[in-house]
Amino acid sequence: MLFKMRNHYLPVFSTGVKNTAIAAVAVFIITILSGCKKNSGNNTSNNNNDPGTNQTVYVADNSSVIYALDATTGVLRWLSQTNITGGSYYYDGLAVSNGIIYHNTNFTMYALDTIHGKVKWTMSSQTWFAPAIANGMVYMLAANGTQIAAYGFTDNYQWGRTLAGLSFSAPAVANGIVYLGDGTPPSGHLYAYNANTGIPEWTITDTLNFSRPIVVDGKIYASVYGGYNNGVVAMDTAGGKRKWTSLLHTFDFFDLTPAVSGNTVYAASDSGNLYAFDITTGALKWKVLQTLAKPGFSSPVCANNLVYIGSNAYDSLGNLKWSVPGGYTTPVLANNVLYVTGGGNPGNTVYALDPVTGAQKWTYNTGGSQLISNGLSVVTTTGKVYQ
Repeated sequence: MLFKMRNHYLPVFSTGVKNTAIAAVAVFIITILSGCKKNSGNNTSNNNNDPGTNQTVYVADNSSVIYALDATTGVLRWLSQTNITGGSYYYDGLAVSNGIIYHNTNFTMYALDTIHGKVKWTMSSQTWFAPAIANGMVYMLAANGTQIAAYGFTDNYQWGRTLAGLSFSAPAVANGIVYLGDGTPPSGHLYAYNANTGIPEWTITDTLNFSRPIVVDGKIYASVYGGYNNGVVAMDTAGGKRKWTSLLHTFDFFDLTPAVSGNTVYAASDSGNLYAFDITTGALKWKVLQTLAKPGFSSPVCANNLVYIGSNAYDSLGNLKWSVPGGYTTPVLANNVLYVTGGGNPGNTVYALDPVTGAQKWTYNTGGSQLISNGLSVVTTTGKVYQ
């Protein structure tokens, strides 16, 4: 999915990438912005509900408001608005780690504490997408998607690398390696960097564009897209050797992160279809047409022998098990509750559902603007994060 980029005059990082044409730039500018907005939703409470001692759902909307909700009841604990001109976008990113909320919105990365939503620091990111957090590091796109950079939790710069193309997805981290896909017609790339040093492990060049990948049992799975060729690829983590490519020769756009369960790779398309591929051969097993209110916002999620997309649940054969109208973003499963956002226009409702039956536990309507598609995280009382 391509978006119009903004023009900036920026310094250049060294690439360290072998045999790859590099032309990219980056800048990081520190600013401090904070604020508050009155809530007009429901489930509010004047009690001192401390997120530090309770399980909490964090969600953001495209007016740059972050909401902290009690994960059991849906009661609002606090809201925090980052007062940036122009608001944010429905594909902005939010991630949580070690008591910090990282909200990448309108080209700025905000770090807020999870207790009260107070802004701790900000920096210019020049992108919209959520960072990846692992091993005490924050990995994020920068410079209009032409670079990846790594920071410590306190915004101290660690390393940066320029890309051969533009990336429109968040990085993924597994086993000490950062994986990132990009795509600028007529070619795309999948990169593997050492997570500590940023030294490139390998780079794959293809005629297709790569989504955010996942890593399962030493294999990389990514959706790929490009004109009439859309589908899924599987590769080894060692060297990026291709295992299989499954292209469907359709304009059904594949740019969402796939999921793996058992012997099946699941992928969703922008037009709202859910596809199942054989994990060994890449052969298409089945596909179903979704009934989401807004297709193209939900990656699949697997658990309980089901695959969830938005607020729909399917079994491994593609049979619909239950469907709850409203939810259309990537769901988050935490402590046997499925959380998803959506609702009618403008899509400002959080749903808490039973993952087996789809029964509604609670809903929260923010009364504000549309909730962003990658903006939901759940933190348990022990500090474990689901996102």
